[in-house]
Amino acid sequence: MEQLLKQDPVVMGMLGKQPVCNKIYRPLIYVLSTEEDDKKIFYNLLTHEMIAVNIMELESSENRKYFIENWYLVPEEHDDQQLVDECRAVLTMMDSWPKKIHVFHIFTTLDCNARCFYCFEKRIPGSNMSTNTAFRVIEYMQEQAEGNPISIVWFGGEPLLNYPIIDVITSGLKERGLQYQSEMYSNGLLFDSMLVEKAKKLWNLKKVQITLDGTRQVYKRVKAYVTDVEDPFERVFQNIKNLLRAEIRVKIRLNIGLHNYRDMWDLVGFFCEEFKDEDNLCIYASPLFEVTKYVEKKKIFMYDFLDEINSKLSQYIGEKKEKEFARTLTNSFCMASGREAVTILPDGMVGICPNITNGFFLGDIYTKEINVKVREDFGRRYYRGDKCRFCPMYPNCYIVNGCPNKDDREGCDSIMVKRQIRRIKEKMRIKCRLGVSED
Repeated sequence: MEQLLKQDPVVMGMLGKQPVCNKIYRPLIYVLSTEEDDKKIFYNLLTHEMIAVNIMELESSENRKYFIENWYLVPEEHDDQQLVDECRAVLTMMDSWPKKIHVFHIFTTLDCNARCFYCFEKRIPGSNMSTNTAFRVIEYMQEQAEGNPISIVWFGGEPLLNYPIIDVITSGLKERGLQYQSEMYSNGLLFDSMLVEKAKKLWNLKKVQITLDGTRQVYKRVKAYVTDVEDPFERVFQNIKNLLRAEIRVKIRLNIGLHNYRDMWDLVGFFCEEFKDEDNLCIYASPLFEVTKYVEKKKIFMYDFLDEINSKLSQYIGEKKEKEFARTLTNSFCMASGREAVTILPDGMVGICPNITNGFFLGDIYTKEINVKVREDFGRRYYRGDKCRFCPMYPNCYIVNGCPNKDDREGCDSIMVKRQIRRIKEKMRIKCRLGVSED
């Protein structure tokens, strides 16, 4: 037997060794297996151990004992999901409230200069954060962070429609001698040379995520900007280059659906040529939520297409690679899951999720207290009955009750789950060929 990946010591500390009893055993639901040459490879998504066993020695008493003690095999009547939930409950207690809040998702406005047909946000004209509110936001961040470095994520609408408020907040933090840095979600249209300079010197902007929907004509049609810009694609493209020159990392998300997929190869080819030597740029393709509602044939087509696009991007663009394998039990979901983060709306309301339609509010910037019960209600695990109970990916998945998209997540689509498992098994075979154990 060869250990390819070590066990998660935290999870194994909770589980301990399973006693070997005179029972009928079956594989744990969360154990994936595949073969490579004369070896069978097992990857336990609960303990995160991976082992390779010679097929001829698979049924030996020594191996069977190891499989039982280390949770590859469990009694026939065992409740696998409950075991994961109990481990998560312990992890939650270990990471319990209170926690210093130091990550702030700030909406400078709920207005936007684009009219993307797929946008889930409700555009609200005249919803800009005021200067008085911004002054209180500065005090609120200082109170909550209690000396910890402050991280800001600028949201909207389009946050640059109210960029003077970004000036006010960052200047205030600087005057108080507080450590801070920021990121932004933007369509990128307004990032002229003046704002790029502010972003670098005052906002301490480290990263911008910009969405693109196609080449010139498709992009212009989908974005439907209300401002009179003859070639918005060219404007955004030049702004991306300016951000990169200022050493601000740019992450480009390509939103793909049946309306624009034909155009995407041209767009990807263009960016691969323009930025093939740029290490500070990440580009990835992602499906719109509408893909989850496609019929099975169209879903498969779209997922195959996304795989091809992302494969080409990873070859030519300096994209940061994801970890080879999950190495710990997933106990959070997204940026809204951590208890160190909050969302601040233009009117000073404090929430949890940047998708402001979910109705989970923790309080406001005028009181330091956080409504812990609302946070707990938001973060409760959301179940889909047997769809979750018998899913092999369950330890690597955590859907929170408060997520407005909990019923539309493409990652929980049965077709996508099968594809995820197939990819993991491919990587398991590669890992077996390399035969290298990781810490």
